[in-house]
Amino acid sequence: MIWYEVKIKSRPDLEAWFRSHGIDEHGVVYQPAAEYENEDYVHCLAVRDGAEVVVYKGHYFMSVDWLARHFDRAKAAEKFSKLNRDGLKMVKNIAAQGDVICINL
Repeated sequence: MIWYEVKIKSRPDLEAWFRSHGIDEHGVVYQPAAEYENEDYVHCLAVRDGAEVVVYKGHYFMSVDWLARHFDRAKAAEKFSKLNRDGLKMVKNIAAQGDVICINL
């Protein structure tokens, strides 16, 4: 798993773990559960579904694909992820928008 921290110039108040995304060897993108709901609640849903849960910096992360099946707000991220299935391209595209800086952790 490769981890990226996205620094958002307009949101310096967000903690590093919340701005991080993981990309596994298959190009699957993982986002923080807390981005969509209480992370303990999202974790319980994922465990119930048998979904893979990744812990990074003490927080739960789930695949964008799984999040999109449960949370409407994740659907746009899922589409973006599918367009750029290798994951790294997705992060570079976000960085090119100018408001973010990507750091490979």
